[in-house]
Amino acid sequence: HNVPMALPASVLLRRGVTRRCPVCGQGTLFRHWLAMVPECPGCGLVFRRAPGQWLGSWFLNILVVQVVLVVVIPVAVALTWPGRLVVPAIVAIAVGVAVVVPLAVFPFTRTVWTAIDLIMRPLEFGEGVPPGVELDQIRSDQAPTGTHPLRRRKRFNGGSPPGQ
Repeated sequence: HNVPMALPASVLLRRGVTRRCPVCGQGTLFRHWLAMVPECPGCGLVFRRAPGQWLGSWFLNILVVQVVLVVVIPVAVALTWPGRLVVPAIVAIAVGVAVVVPLAVFPFTRTVWTAIDLIMRPLEFGEGVPPGVELDQIRSDQAPTGTHPLRRRKRFNGGSPPGQ
């Protein structure tokens, strides 16, 4: 049974855009630029939640490339107009953009897609994320700066909170 995420969509997306785990905000999600870890080291979220999980990420990547090309090609044509149109140079620039941009935005589209997926298909209980991680994140928004919510939560595990 799916229940809405306790974290607002804006928080999930902001974390995705900054290449962080949408659930806990952990930032070390990539072994290197093109290799994402299978699960979040902070909260245990398994990033490949279903077969075909990354098709949406690929779509976002292609979308970004197309938007960049739609801007670059007309600008290149405008810079060479009304004189002689330098078609080989424009084609070379477009091919360069089509090769470089997908590699440059790859990790961002992966984490943004993970956030979008969580908005569309909220976490279920059996997905390996400890219960309460989302609520800890909401509380951490009110915690003093520098307090990491998962570290704070671990202090309270196995006993009563301090002062009780």
